[in-house]
Amino acid sequence: MKFQLRVITPESVALDEQCDMVIVRCVTGDMGFLARHEATSAILGDGGLRIINDKAERKMRVPGGIVQFKDDVLTILTTGALVESA
Repeated sequence: MKFQLRVITPESVALDEQCDMVIVRCVTGDMGFLARHEATSAILGDGGLRIINDKAERKMRVPGGIVQFKDDVLTILTTGALVESA
């Protein structure tokens, strides 16, 4: 099962796609998300996202922000986003 990932910066929607799993760096440690995860929100630490889709992994760097998972949509609000690897 997949869920929607949205990474939003003040300038644009940096990413909006379906994925299998996302691991984010929060201020309290890493947090992983799969489809049907319970609704939650957290503060992101400076670090990255690991985006896993169809057994391939990509990384995206974000300088902190807020993460929210609700109704199979993972929304990340951040001041910037940079894809590190594809």
